[in-house]
Amino acid sequence: MKFCSPLVVILLLVLFVSLPHFNNASVLSDACSKAAANDIKINRDFCLTSLQVDPKSASANLTDLFHISINLSITNTTRAISHIRYLLSNSAYAHLKDDLSFCQDQYTEAIGCLYGAIKQVRLSSNDDHTNVNWIITEAMTAMDDCEDESSNKSILSKERGNAFQLCAMALNFLNNFRKL
Repeated sequence: MKFCSPLVVILLLVLFVSLPHFNNASVLSDACSKAAANDIKINRDFCLTSLQVDPKSASANLTDLFHISINLSITNTTRAISHIRYLLSNSAYAHLKDDLSFCQDQYTEAIGCLYGAIKQVRLSSNDDHTNVNWIITEAMTAMDDCEDESSNKSILSKERGNAFQLCAMALNFLNNFRKL
């Protein structure tokens, strides 16, 4: 009777250990594809690239992807506030002081909403995320209000676009929890 060569055994072992990773990579890819198909504000490549920044995304389910996207949105929104503070301290942007101050308030409100969404999702059941949806939508509205009120629409468009898209992804994942 012949035994399998050590190389074959190692190859099978590597394949066996790798299968969950490939399956979860598929979960991530499927989740981003579905999110992009469900919402024109979500770009599939942005979704994948953003979520892959977090090593936990490789083994994530929709609940995990929700938390990752919310945390990334908080990070992006915090960066936007830092950028606003920089612009407020720069005399070249003195003519935008009122707009920037308004945006700083709006982004600060958005961060509060996003932290509130994380807290609320822990308190609610998988079947009822109405309050969480509303809270995340409030954060997105605050970001939109900044954009709508600003006389220089391009000054924060990248920050707003990234944080807004991450929020849209979180909403999509949240609304699909019950389908797990």
